Amino acid sequence: MKILKDRNSLWLLTSFLITLVGAPLSLDAETFWYSVANNEVTITEYEGTEESVVIPDTINGLPVTRIGAEAFLESGTLQSLTLGENVRSIEFAAFRDCTNLREVFFGDALTSVGEYAFAYCDSLQSITLPSKLTELGDGVFSGSGLIRIDIPHLITEIGHYAFTNCYDLAEVVIGDRVASIGVNAFSHCSSLKSLSIPDAVTSIGDHAFSSCTGLESVTIGKGLTWIDFKAFTACTKLERIAFEGDAPALNASVFEDSPNGVVYYTADSSGWDPTFGGLPTAQWFPYTYDVIEGEAAITGYIGAGRRIELPDEIEGLPVSSIADEAFLDEDNLISVGLSDSISSVGDRVFWGCDRLIGIFVNQSNSTFSSRRGVLFDKEMATLLIYPPGKLGQYYVPGSVSTIADDAFAYTVELATIKFDEGLETLGNRAFLNSSSLESVILPASLISLGEEVFTGCSELEHIYFAGNAPAHG
Repeated sequence: MKILKDRNSLWLLTSFLITLVGAPLSLDAETFWYSVANNEVTITEYEGTEESVVIPDTINGLPVTRIGAEAFLESGTLQSLTLGENVRSIEFAAFRDCTNLREVFFGDALTSVGEYAFAYCDSLQSITLPSKLTELGDGVFSGSGLIRIDIPHLITEIGHYAFTNCYDLAEVVIGDRVASIGVNAFSHCSSLKSLSIPDAVTSIGDHAFSSCTGLESVTIGKGLTWIDFKAFTACTKLERIAFEGDAPALNASVFEDSPNGVVYYTADSSGWDPTFGGLPTAQWFPYTYDVIEGEAAITGYIGAGRRIELPDEIEGLPVSSIADEAFLDEDNLISVGLSDSISSVGDRVFWGCDRLIGIFVNQSNSTFSSRRGVLFDKEMATLLIYPPGKLGQYYVPGSVSTIADDAFAYTVELATIKFDEGLETLGNRAFLNSSSLESVILPASLISLGEEVFTGCSELEHIYFAGNAPAHG
């Protein structure tokens, strides 16, 4: 039994239990205040002293949808928090100054985290924001102990002071729909060493990255049009600022007290002068490459783009191949377009690219083809690479007789796959570590099964063979 306080009426005795991690299945009375409006519950105040708290899905049959302003303000004993599945909004300073809070588990319904909601939670080092989140308020994690943050893809604005004074923040992944970075958004993040700003970002606010004293390299996508006052001031270790697009407009003193920087721009961009913001400029390419018999083999990607088109040439050299592991663990990539000149793709090229949903090829490429983002040989007889992040079910085209070695390796979203009659060979490690694969239907035409085909498929429950046992290994 549990006594909760309803600010809109009288105290209510409810029969629900708040489950606590590592604590009894009950709490002392007078723990929560809450209010009810439009048949939804808002938690308005917490008076408990528990270390671990789970916010319930419902109270008296009504969904708990909000954590109210300052509801847990300065709750010094709180260490672990789990939000109910119905919570959509966390309001102003709800958990501000919860200095011992170490972990937070969000429900999938959460769409908004308000201003200063987790400010000065200096024990909070790691957090995973839900995919449906659309709003992060100003100062939301300012002064927190975060080490890494991944901004979800529905967020379009990083608010003012959102991560300022996060001294331990070493890695930031900015979502691919973010259009603006606010005033002082990441100022004084002294552990941040490198940064990639995607194509969608059009403006960077004043002092956005000021006094990021550990920042050495910034790569900026094609969409940026404005950099505001002192955006990168006092970044004393900043050496490389690489732009993939045209020269943006800028306010005064953008790079003040960042004396070691060089601004790089691509050959196909415009508007660049010998200096930019007081720093010297030089040309660059967002790819690393080796030269093999007078042709370029792409060995890596150092740009900020999420949807990229590989070039036909680099510094006058035709691009003919992609080297082994060239894009290994580039987990921000969403799609890759192969140029007409590419005739060879190495091994393990896209392993670890968990968000990659498409590999595309022009019809004029004489070696490769693609269909719905999957890479094939020109005749579509051999399936070469399935993008690791491509979602759901897949029906392999009837023209395919061979699945290449490693073709589906390290997929993270593929659940089921079915093949037409005509498939004869499944290559070595074809589904290696395909962590989401649940079922496979293999046709009677299959005659050869490679080594370690399904090794590491932790969710695989069913493999159906329609024909005789194929040769193995």
